Amino acid sequence: MESCEEKGDIMRTIFLASAVIVFLGGFTRAEARVSTAQERQDFIKAVKLLEEDPLSDKAATLRAWAANWLDECEDIEAIVTVDLLVPVLHSKEQKFQPTIVGQFAFACGVYAIEKGKKDQQDPVERNVRALESTVRMYRNLVKDHPENKVEGMEQLVKVVDEKRVVEYVKKILAGDPQTKDGEKK
Repeated sequence: MESCEEKGDIMRTIFLASAVIVFLGGFTRAEARVSTAQERQDFIKAVKLLEEDPLSDKAATLRAWAANWLDECEDIEAIVTVDLLVPVLHSKEQKFQPTIVGQFAFACGVYAIEKGKKDQQDPVERNVRALESTVRMYRNLVKDHPENKVEGMEQLVKVVDEKRVVEYVKKILAGDPQTKDGEKK
């Protein structure tokens, strides 16, 4: 039988996963279209800027544009493995969860642009690159503002710093169950 805390964790995860879906696909969708080469370059540049300065004055506008654009473009298939972010989704600190999850999704979009069609994408490489991008963004988020630390991201920073990111991604993709700290049950 599940405890109230476990049920709360499950509900929070369901809620945050729903928020990701709304974040990435909840906009009033314009007619699906094919992206242009210039738009793809603009998207890559925007994602890099968000990684480098996630708290800039332009960040909210860039995030909204990037999410909307990614949703509109039928030729860009950003496959997001939310399970990799379980430590973040289970964190008590929720203020920056949309920023963190958004960066992960945008990095998956960059990978999709660079690699092309879904069958040409390596899921391990895609998720490793997305996780590393998200960790770089997070480091910039807390560099001058340590009060912005998110417990779950600190755990993922440790995974990257200890060069266990490929192992971590492979375990998640293989379906290994995760606890709040990202370690095997």
